[in-house]
Amino acid sequence: MARLARIVVPDVPHHVTQRGNRRMAIFSEASDYELYRDLLAERLAFYGVVCSAYCLMPNHVHLLLTPTRRDVADAGASLSRSVGEAHRRYTAFVNARARTTGHLFQGRFGCSAMDEAHWLAAVRYLAFNPVRAGLCERPEDWPWSSVRAHLNARDDGLVDVSKVLAVAPRFADLLAPSCVEAQPDEVFEPLAVSGRPLGDAAFVARIEAQIGRSLARGRPGPKPRDGKAQAG
Repeated sequence: MARLARIVVPDVPHHVTQRGNRRMAIFSEASDYELYRDLLAERLAFYGVVCSAYCLMPNHVHLLLTPTRRDVADAGASLSRSVGEAHRRYTAFVNARARTTGHLFQGRFGCSAMDEAHWLAAVRYLAFNPVRAGLCERPEDWPWSSVRAHLNARDDGLVDVSKVLAVAPRFADLLAPSCVEAQPDEVFEPLAVSGRPLGDAAFVARIEAQIGRSLARGRPGPKPRDGKAQAG
């Protein structure tokens, strides 16, 4: 099946996720997380992309990124280049240290545009990712996410806390058990990989108007006979 072209929209938050190569972890020590954060921050600033939340895990990363360039093509290029260049630079460092070659990340990164409601749910989802993985007891205990920056209302070099705090000024309330919605992996991550927007019908219609094409799912093709794939 043909892969859906990446859909990137100006001034809309996108959930970006990418996993590491199964042969190794992305981050092995604290300095790795710090270097990745610095490299990504520099590239995002260069291309005009704003990070509103993030969570760096040992074998994958979650980023909520908003391209600010007004043209659709420019927005797509800025998001792709900023993340791609940061990942290539970080991979070069890891390979040089290990005296090896090869890919550190699996394929291209997943990316899904989101409306405001799903974006806020994704902020909570990212915050609790290390808790669900058993790496810490509370979101604020994990040093490699934007949770502490949001709680302190202070940028950390990568995240721009103003984006979330403008909508949820009492950020701690988002982490309260009564506000945390169950958002399992099957809600966010496959959508980021598929590239389909996450939002209501009006949001999807607005994106279709901006990019100039329909996002309706095509009808499935005929099933191959005898359960065997047909040559194409």
